[in-house]
Amino acid sequence: MELLTRVPEPASAVAESAGGEGSEKCEKKGRVPLRIGVASAQRGAGTSFIASLIAFRAAEGKADVCLCEPAGSYFYAALGMDRRFVNREFEPLLRALEAKRPLRRIRNVEFGVNWLLRAPGELRPLSEAELFRLIAMPPGDICVYDLSGLSGEALTGALAEMDSVALVFDPLPSKLIPAYGQAERLRLSFPDAVIVVDRMNKGVHRAELQKYLGTRSFISVPALPAESIYKAEYNCVPAALQPENKKLLAGVCKELADKLGI
Repeated sequence: MELLTRVPEPASAVAESAGGEGSEKCEKKGRVPLRIGVASAQRGAGTSFIASLIAFRAAEGKADVCLCEPAGSYFYAALGMDRRFVNREFEPLLRALEAKRPLRRIRNVEFGVNWLLRAPGELRPLSEAELFRLIAMPPGDICVYDLSGLSGEALTGALAEMDSVALVFDPLPSKLIPAYGQAERLRLSFPDAVIVVDRMNKGVHRAELQKYLGTRSFISVPALPAESIYKAEYNCVPAALQPENKKLLAGVCKELADKLGI
């Protein structure tokens, strides 16, 4: 199957035409913004969870870290942003883009991360220009892009603009098999991507998984107890930051940071 060849206008060109508001500010301060794209060929592979792991680890270094969710709508509900921002304003991503507001002025900070998210009811997909403005002018020193919900040329074009790419897989065969074609296209298009397997457990046949991925080099993220995930969402906190899970994931977070250049 032929790989997709058309990619949207490079983010660098969008930045130049728009004045380079975000990246130019970083460079003037001696900081080059780091863009990390997190994506998957599968639905429900754990892309958002891995993106949050990366963002929280980056925030430990006291950098200005943002997590952008241009197409999905997971974090606002999962973290109870309506409750967390009851006494202050949460500025939705789509509203800021439509108003052409400088993205670095958005300050939806919780857990040390600046969250650029869609608000409930914001169903319109970002235009190509809006998506690549978000990438061209990263509103932080380290920007993690949760690309859940993007597919086809929009996804490959966005990933092509990233400094580092993480491709996430759920090892369940019923999720791996239907996604094989897209997984192969992404793997060949981004050969330097960090491969992350979420929800690893003793039931996974590692030899078969390695054959599917075409490599033995991948980061294994252990499956978290279901009750801890439910508990986290009911309490409007990230599962990754619960003490018992944070200890379990410490080695994984370090490995992610090392391989993604954080």
